[in-house]
Amino acid sequence: MSFVLTTASTVDCSHMGPVALAAANKLTINGMSVLLLSDISGASITCLNPTDPNTQSKPCMTVISAAGAAAKLTVSGAGVALDTLSGTTDGHDPSPATLPPTISAEAAGQSLLTAQ
Repeated sequence: MSFVLTTASTVDCSHMGPVALAAANKLTINGMSVLLLSDISGASITCLNPTDPNTQSKPCMTVISAAGAAAKLTVSGAGVALDTLSGTTDGHDPSPATLPPTISAEAAGQSLLTAQ
């Protein structure tokens, strides 16, 4: 079982830049809205990776994709996001050049509700 993510969760890019989490879903935990993957995809990132024209490094600004939703616990027909979250950003990190920077859940921010 995995913990459900809420607006109190910590989601970061691979450079430890925080993802801005916002949602207003009907299901809440401790007064904080649970997150859906659609709340995370498109979210802005305050990336710590500097732009470097010599290496073509580009900071993460936006979440491009997110995966890791519950199969059975849903809000308006969509699975809630879990702390097994993974995804990609629009950043560019030249090492390794073939992989885009990623996002992951660092902390669920709650320990009351789990799902699978």
